[in-house]
Amino acid sequence: MRSVASLLIRLSDGPWNLQKKKGIKRAAFCSAAAAMLVQGFSIPKLIEDGIIDKEGIPTKMQTIMLSPTMPAINTAQLVWACLGNMNSQKLFFSLMVKNNQSMKLTDWLLCNSAYELEPGAFNLAPHIISNRTTFPSRIARPDITNGTANAFVQEFKDSEPSGYICDIWKVGLGFNKDGNGIITRGEIKNKVDQLLSYEEFKATPLELKKTVVNSTKEGGSSYQNFKRFIEWIKAYVVYFTTITICI
Repeated sequence: MRSVASLLIRLSDGPWNLQKKKGIKRAAFCSAAAAMLVQGFSIPKLIEDGIIDKEGIPTKMQTIMLSPTMPAINTAQLVWACLGNMNSQKLFFSLMVKNNQSMKLTDWLLCNSAYELEPGAFNLAPHIISNRTTFPSRIARPDITNGTANAFVQEFKDSEPSGYICDIWKVGLGFNKDGNGIITRGEIKNKVDQLLSYEEFKATPLELKKTVVNSTKEGGSSYQNFKRFIEWIKAYVVYFTTITICI
């Protein structure tokens, strides 16, 4: 069996021109879901259509669809526009633009999701490859499925657009702000009570978990992608560079 010499570089942005010139093979891994990547890849079109300006700021609050097969999203909920701080928003938007340039130089772009969960996003950007994922534990969290939730699903919300959580997968509830833009204690309690009261919020995550687990088994989409990726690595006895995108 061949040995594989490897060079692991953890980056959040920056060009890969040097690695490309030296023939170093490149792969990228996104720890968030495919829909997050698709939002980033859609930035040039969003600017061209006048939906956001060159700093990522929405020109007006409106609901858009990146693809007919993806859930609608309000421009205020774009991943870089929902941070609540203008400086952070501009910085994060700039990072995503730089990452887009880096992604053009990758040989592989792996994503922490499964095709079965986000077919619309994967079809819009077919170069994104679903991979063995941590989604099962994030969808079917023990504190939700066993009825002992002590917090809203904030960790999951941070890595997946709310349209999927609330409208497509139906594994969570969104918060409604009051007239002052504040999420009140009463609103939080109300939503947590609903999560614990309705059986569908326990059953649905388990069904989705089963779907994702099956995709990682032999013959599943994530399994096949991971197998092809490993075979690709073994084909090269050269330095190998990987990048982690922080989204």
